[in-house]
Amino acid sequence: MSRRDEVPYAEEVLFRERLAEAQRTAERARLVRALRARRRAEVAVRRAERLAARAELAVAAVTTGAGADAGRAATA
Repeated sequence: MSRRDEVPYAEEVLFRERLAEAQRTAERARLVRALRARRRAEVAVRRAERLAARAELAVAAVTTGAGADAGRAATA
């Protein structure tokens, strides 16, 4: 290998530092995406629970003979 093909030490160190920083940045990005996905899932669960509760109220209102108007009032 000729001297021309060798990478100067300072350039190699700089390259390694940049690579390490890029890896840290990528890891932070993955963590942020995972946290956002978790939060979206938690919101979806709460939304589903609310809709299920409203559906139960509506079914209860209809089965007790209160009619559709009472069911709408219970879910409003």
